[in-house]
Order: sequence, then C-alpha cells, then structure tokens
Amino acid sequence: MIFEVIGWVGCALSSLISIPQLIRTLKLRRAGELSITTYTLACLTMVCFIVLAIHNGVIQLLVASATVLVIDSWLLVLIVKWRKEK
Repeated sequence: MIFEVIGWVGCALSSLISIPQLIRTLKLRRAGELSITTYTLACLTMVCFIVLAIHNGVIQLLVASATVLVIDSWLLVLIVKWRKEK
C-alpha cells in the first residue's frame, strides 16, 4: 500500500514539473530561450515510459508520462511556432 501511495505522489510531482514553464511561456508569449532539443528528448522519453508503463501495467507511470507528454508537446509546439513568427 505504501508503494502505491509513493507511486501516486511521484505521478503528481512529475506531472507538475513542466507546468510553471508552460505558464511562463504562455504569459510572456515567447519561447526563444527554451531548447527544442531538450523538449524533443523529453517527449521521446515520455513515449518510451508510456510503452513501458503499458507493458508492465504501471498505471502511475502511464498517467504521469502521458500528462508530461501533453505539456511538453504543447511547449514544443509553442517553441517552433513562436520561433517561426520572428
């Protein structure tokens, strides 16, 4: 039971990691200082974790990875979009 709770706490914390950056980026309407490489690698990492989570049936990892993938993909789109507008 304790490991289940620890898993959900980790899920919540990892899901929150990119939210401050997303909020800041949306507020400032610029993403020039963000690395395309970093967010591309982060998205690829989350895809790998999603595959692992599905294979091993680890729901916490699946939820966390999917959430982070959505947020980091959104940031990646903003980086590309706003760099093209300049």
